[in-house]
Amino acid sequence: MANSRQIANDLKRHGIDADRIHMVPNGIDLPRKPHRDPSVDGSRRFICLGRLDPEKCVEHMI
Repeated sequence: MANSRQIANDLKRHGIDADRIHMVPNGIDLPRKPHRDPSVDGSRRFICLGRLDPEKCVEHMI
């Protein structure tokens, strides 16, 4: 399984047959119009779900 084209390509380069590679989306579908919470002051929020590991470079996201 691969969650991106880059991972799928890496698997192919390592000799895995393309028929054996299945793409699994790594995300969620969001509504087109965001829900407005009246208690929020207009600032933006985001969520990151993942392990806290230097490899993930979380500090760049913040």
